[in-house]
Amino acid sequence: LLAEFELDAAYFADPENTLAFATVDRLVGRCAERTACAHFGLLVGTRAGTSSLGAVGYLMQSAPDVRSALGVLTQHMHLHDRGAMPTLELDNGHVALGYAIVDVNVEHGEQMIAGGVALGYNILRSLCGTQWRPEEVHFAFATPRDTGPYRAFFHVRPQFDRERSALIFPERWLATPLAGVDPWLHR
Repeated sequence: LLAEFELDAAYFADPENTLAFATVDRLVGRCAERTACAHFGLLVGTRAGTSSLGAVGYLMQSAPDVRSALGVLTQHMHLHDRGAMPTLELDNGHVALGYAIVDVNVEHGEQMIAGGVALGYNILRSLCGTQWRPEEVHFAFATPRDTGPYRAFFHVRPQFDRERSALIFPERWLATPLAGVDPWLHR
């Protein structure tokens, strides 16, 4: 399948190698079709974390706390991904870490959103620790036929047909200090 996109599996070994958002969109969509797996994008996202974001991920890992790390993500993600953007909103003691597609030519938005939200989940678990869990998970697409894979991965009942795609969690987690803090590297 990668040959159809003129790609070699070795290309993915270096997190600094990026692909155009439209290419990833078509590739993930094609994989979902070929495998008949309606939640293929979710599966891709479950395998990704801060280290898959190259320099942006390393900068996040060297931040002093979760708030700073998520600030790095929202400010610099465009260096790694130009077709979507993470958002960070605080409201009434809760945080919404969102994922919004900005590329208007996306064909498989549901796949891309599912992968992006799963990546956000993995990022937060790596920053906060394995005890972190979202209170809610929202998706800005229609409810899929099988929500089981979403429930199993996020450990909450996901909500679909929402205005935005986001992980909702208590604001107190933003103050969590990071184990890998390295002020020199971060600077």
